[in-house]
Amino acid sequence: MKKKILSAFLVVMLTILAVILSGCGENVKKQGETSTKLTEEEMYKSVIDQYKKVVSEYDEDDYEAMERMESEYDMVNFTVALLSLHYKDNGNKIAYTFYDVDGNGIKELIVGVSSDSKDYFSEGAIYTYDQNTKQPVKLYYQTTLERGRLYIYDNGVIYSEGSGGASFHYYEFGKISEDGKALNMIEEIEEEYTEGSDIPVYRNHETNKVLNYKGLDEILEKYVSNSKTVEYGEIYVL
Repeated sequence: MKKKILSAFLVVMLTILAVILSGCGENVKKQGETSTKLTEEEMYKSVIDQYKKVVSEYDEDDYEAMERMESEYDMVNFTVALLSLHYKDNGNKIAYTFYDVDGNGIKELIVGVSSDSKDYFSEGAIYTYDQNTKQPVKLYYQTTLERGRLYIYDNGVIYSEGSGGASFHYYEFGKISEDGKALNMIEEIEEEYTEGSDIPVYRNHETNKVLNYKGLDEILEKYVSNSKTVEYGEIYVL
C-alpha cells in the first residue's frame, strides 16, 4: 500500500516538474525572440539604402543614369527624390521617420522632404513591413509634392491632395488594410471648376459619377472630423 502511495506521489511530482520546466522553456524562448527583434532601421534598411544610393549617384545632366536608377531602385519614390535634389540649394533633403499609422504594433516607414529653411517635413512615401516575407512593402507614393500634400491622421486615415491647375484638384482618402500589407482607398474625388462658375463640381474618380459635396470642408469633416495630423518623433535626414 505504501509503495502504491509513493508511486502515485512520484507521478504527481514528476508531472508538476514537467509543467514547470515547460514554462521555463517558453520564457527562455520568449526572451530569445525579444532579443532578436528587428529595429525599424533594420526592417527598412533596404529602402533607406536605395534612397541613399539615388542621392550619391544623382547627376542632373546624366539622363541615362536617371533611367537606370528608376529601373534599379524600385522602392524609391522619385517624386520625393527629385524634389529634394532639384532644390538642394534651398536646403531640401530627403528625410524619413517611423510611425505606427494603423496601430497594429508595426511602425511604418515614412519618407519625405525636409528643409533647412523651413521647420517642416512633407510626407511623400509610406512603407510597411511584412512579417511573413520579412520584407518592406510599398503602401503609397505621393506624386504631386510640388502641387499637393500627403497627410496622415491619428484616426488612421491617409489623405492625399493634388492639383492639376487652378480649376482642377484631386483628393484621396485611404486606410491600411486589416492585414497591414496594403492601402485600401476609401474614396477618390475630383474637384473641377467649370468656366464661368465659382462653384466646383465633385466627381468620383473611378466612376465619374457626380457627387453631392458642397466643398472640401464637408469632405474633410466626413473623414477626419475630430482627428489631427500625427506628430512624429525623430526625423532622420539623408
